[in-house]
Amino acid sequence: MFDTGESHIDLTQLTVTWIFEGGHIVADFSQGEITHWHGVKLFKDGLHNGNASLLIHSVTKDDEGYYRCQVKYSSETAFQQMNLHIQGSGLHVSVSPLKTRVRVGSNVLLSCMFDTGESHIDLTQLTVTWIFEGGHIVADFNQGEIAHWHGVKLFKDGLHNGNASLLIHSVTKDDEGYYRCQVKYSSESAFQQMNVHIQDPEADSTEIPVLRTTSMTEQEGNQVTQVIPVTDVYEVESMTAVKMSSVTQSKEVVLKSTDTAKETQPMALLKREHSIILGCLVVIVIIAASVLIYFCSRKRQKDKTAESDADL
Repeated sequence: MFDTGESHIDLTQLTVTWIFEGGHIVADFSQGEITHWHGVKLFKDGLHNGNASLLIHSVTKDDEGYYRCQVKYSSETAFQQMNLHIQGSGLHVSVSPLKTRVRVGSNVLLSCMFDTGESHIDLTQLTVTWIFEGGHIVADFNQGEIAHWHGVKLFKDGLHNGNASLLIHSVTKDDEGYYRCQVKYSSESAFQQMNVHIQDPEADSTEIPVLRTTSMTEQEGNQVTQVIPVTDVYEVESMTAVKMSSVTQSKEVVLKSTDTAKETQPMALLKREHSIILGCLVVIVIIAASVLIYFCSRKRQKDKTAESDADL
């Protein structure tokens, strides 16, 4: 779902694009026309009501992955993405949290758990790969051996229990970005990814709203599709809110603008200036009162001296 902030949506100003991971466009609405990938459908009638939901027919394992819903209205653009996991296999991967913030120089543990559906995990059938954005492999377990990037560690002992968490030592700004935990077991493969944001302790930190959602399940025929929304928040250019639903779901995910957070710094500076001015006025009043008391005291003393001289 999306919200333009207007009571009426002008479809001539609207562009909706659904993008599958790797940059493949699976559905597009532009200039009043819809184009589809085979097996998917975008409903033009729903766009009048801010509904840009995508229907995928007869899903297969090839349909598993990340989908991005990108909406452009007039000069404003916003997007959100979700992960589609196809059930029916025994392998499942989960990461937590989907978005984490850490300070420069600290250590961070990227939690990745997997379930093979078996009581015993055969490490000879297991491959675990951690991939940093851009396709850079930072850690890998394959054929019983672990290979690491400098500054990161994958624990072999944890793999027996389905724990493929990655430890990063003394993080820097270069470590910021998306990390994918990819697990292969026997002939099955699954992955999840998370976003790591590195905070500079010297910079003024401004709280950014975090999108919180719940997992949703949709059943079509004999296939069961689990949609796991990604809770990352992306900046929206002046648009008040953008709403997006998962595949054929009525539940909404609301993405709010960060403009309010950006306005807090000027307000803080203005309050600080007011405090300084008020303090200066208090000091001036105190000094003026002290001077006035001094001159009044001197005048009384002179009057008493004059009276004494007159009596003599």
